[in-house]
Amino acid sequence: MGNCTRSEQGYGHTGCDAWGRRTDKEWHEAATKFKACKGKDKKLAKFNKTGVRWSELLRLPYFDMTCCVVVDPMHNLFLGLIKEHFNGILSINLSKPKQEWPAIIINLGTSPTLNPNDAKGVQKLRRWLESP
Repeated sequence: MGNCTRSEQGYGHTGCDAWGRRTDKEWHEAATKFKACKGKDKKLAKFNKTGVRWSELLRLPYFDMTCCVVVDPMHNLFLGLIKEHFNGILSINLSKPKQEWPAIIINLGTSPTLNPNDAKGVQKLRRWLESP
């Protein structure tokens, strides 16, 4: 069983049953070698070979890279990257059912003193208020 790396399996390889699990010691060794590389090309080659980059978290004596990594909720949920991943990358679009009539009807009447742009704005506001 080998470790999953971009250069060998690529981003499309999802057969995680065939991937070997790294130990914390292996992470530290690979990350230290990555950090020691001089130049972007050498760092990229090392990353492509091992799939590991240096993190300042590795300086913490209690930090175990194999157990302490969590998904970042701010980027994945709050900034909409999950939605972009599902819609844009996986093309999973969950469309909401269209309602044929408004949930409530609001009659604002018409005013002859409104210019056309204001009348459009009032109608837009009415449709917004009527939507469920």
